[in-house]
Amino acid sequence: MDENEYVVRGLLETWARAVRKADVDAVMAVHTVDVVLFDVPPPMTVTGMDAYLDQWRLFWDAQGEGVFDVSDLTVVAGDDVAYAHGLLRIGAAGTEGFRVRLTVGLRRVEERWLITHEHHSLPAG
Repeated sequence: MDENEYVVRGLLETWARAVRKADVDAVMAVHTVDVVLFDVPPPMTVTGMDAYLDQWRLFWDAQGEGVFDVSDLTVVAGDDVAYAHGLLRIGAAGTEGFRVRLTVGLRRVEERWLITHEHHSLPAG
């Protein structure tokens, strides 16, 4: 694993930990201001920090602190852009939760890796 892949993987682990703890500041700190989210609940397309935060507030209102575990993560990183894909298990604390797919696009902004796109999706059927 090269250094960029290692850093991106660490950023995604930090992000997942922040989501689990409902740590708004830590979640927002790893995203670009023009972040785009394709999410499971409506609206399907969310653009910008304010709308992105509104979507997470819905999530945290529904489940609070809880399960948000990334698995089967693959990271590919160049010098300025990276992507990752894997699976998420999400749910309220004390539950088994359920699985969704995760795809993340990142870019390097002033020497920092930041998430610029997230795509969460449920398998059909």
